[in-house]
Amino acid sequence: MTIIHKTNIDQISPKQRQVFDFIEKMVESGEGFPTLQVIGDHLGVSRNTAKFHVKALEKKGFIGKREQRVSDFFLPSEEEGEWGDLPKQSAFRIPLVAEISAGAPEESFDQKGYYVAFDQDFFGRGDLKALRVSGNSMTGDSICDGDLAIVNLQKIVSERHIVAVRIEGEGITLKRIKRGPRSISLIPSNPEYKTREYDPQRVEVMGRLVGVVRKTS
Repeated sequence: MTIIHKTNIDQISPKQRQVFDFIEKMVESGEGFPTLQVIGDHLGVSRNTAKFHVKALEKKGFIGKREQRVSDFFLPSEEEGEWGDLPKQSAFRIPLVAEISAGAPEESFDQKGYYVAFDQDFFGRGDLKALRVSGNSMTGDSICDGDLAIVNLQKIVSERHIVAVRIEGEGITLKRIKRGPRSISLIPSNPEYKTREYDPQRVEVMGRLVGVVRKTS
C-alpha cells in the first residue's frame, strides 16, 4: 500500500522519522519496502539499529507487518483505517539483483536488497529474480536497455528459450543458446551483435527468461 498513514507523526523520534521518510520514499517510487540492510546503509547505521527503529515504527502503528520478514512490511492506508485491508490476492515480491548484460557478459546474481512486486498471476510461481538489462543485444526480442528481465532460476532449458548464463571469468549475460558437439553458442537477436562460442565447461545456465517489464514515460 502506498497511501501513508501519518496521524500523530510527532509521536516518533527524529531518527525514526528519518527511517519512516526513507521507507515512504522507496515505496512511493515503486521500489518496494527496503530491507533492514538497505535502511541501515542509507542512514549510516548497523542492521540491528535499523531493526530497532523499524520495530518501533511497527509498535506505534506507522507500518504493519504481514509476515515474519522485514521485506513483507507494508505502509498502512489512511483511507482504509489505521492498518488497511490486505488485498485478497497479495502481490508477489521478486528480488531485484544485479544488472544482466544484453551485450558483453558482466556482473553476477548479487542480492541488492530491493524487491519489485507483481500480481502473482503475471509470471507464475518459482524461484524468480528481477534483473536490470544493460545493453541492446536482444532488441530483436523487444528486450531493451533498462528493462527488467524476470528470470526463473532453473538449469534445464531448451534452445527456444532466452536464458541467463554465467560464463566463467566473464560474468552473466542474457542470450539464446545452441549446444554443439564441442561448444555452446550464445546467440543475440540484434544483428549488430555477433554470436559467441564458448567451451561448455565455462558456461553455466542460471535460469530462463519468463517476462520483461518496461517503464514508459
